[in-house]
Amino acid sequence: MRIIGYCIVSMWVVGCTPKTPAPLTISAAASLADVMAALVSVFTKENPNQAIRLNLGGSGLLARQIEAGAKADLFISADVHWVRYLAQRKKIAIVDTSSIGNSLAVFVHTEGMTLQHAQRIVLADPRSVPAGRYAKMALSCMGQWAEVSPKIVPVQDVKAVVRTLQLRSADVGFAYDTDALPDLVRIPYVPENCLPKIRYGISATKDGLGFAHFILSDKAKEIWTKHGFKVW
Repeated sequence: MRIIGYCIVSMWVVGCTPKTPAPLTISAAASLADVMAALVSVFTKENPNQAIRLNLGGSGLLARQIEAGAKADLFISADVHWVRYLAQRKKIAIVDTSSIGNSLAVFVHTEGMTLQHAQRIVLADPRSVPAGRYAKMALSCMGQWAEVSPKIVPVQDVKAVVRTLQLRSADVGFAYDTDALPDLVRIPYVPENCLPKIRYGISATKDGLGFAHFILSDKAKEIWTKHGFKVW
């Protein structure tokens, strides 16, 4: 009887143990690396049983991965194009396209350097990365794309832009305000009327909705602002 009773109690305890949720996979634009680390840190402290895997990269590359079947419970693109692209293909549902924003910025590694004097200009590949497309739009708006395009070095994302500048492998780079670093100099260059508002698109599966709602909460808005993002 003791053995039977022990088995019954053991089965009851196992049956009542809360199930650990499956890890969430978050695919996010490379420009969000620092703020996403901060957001994930706060979220997992409040939800200690929820593991999160971050997949960072160019928005277009991430979207193509998801389209091809890669797991993503949450996708954050540096524009609204790629979340709409996936929604049209019924891969992942749009949650928000208007709450988080950024600004295009031009950086140099040496004071006094200008676009006209640059030998190499680095930007994220405009064919798939929003920051690169914004840079091309700005240069085209100012009538300078044809002139500077032979000097352009395309890279995979804005973090690669910053690394290239830090290594002095290019003279000028286009990234975001939030990519500013102490060893880079920002130069005023892009007229506001040359670009639309830069807004991040957020989409999620059913499993990713909890984290999506968290990153749009009032608590999270303070974190976005602290990292230099625009919040509406």
